[in-house]
Amino acid sequence: MILEGEATGHAHRIADLTRAEILEIGEGVYLRVGSEGVRIIHEEHADIVLPAGNYEVVRQREYSPEEIRNVAD
Repeated sequence: MILEGEATGHAHRIADLTRAEILEIGEGVYLRVGSEGVRIIHEEHADIVLPAGNYEVVRQREYSPEEIRNVAD
């Protein structure tokens, strides 16, 4: 699992853990994708295919006049 949704518990998951590695460095989360690429699965939307490379995993945030808050899927 990369990140879990706070409200629903749905998560972004790596389809094949032999093709990618999740790294936690300090307070950051990073994803290292191997040469074959990897598919990210989520229950509420289409899969995401990532090509080889290094990625920073960021929790999406939304703005409202009252506060800036993390998006809860």
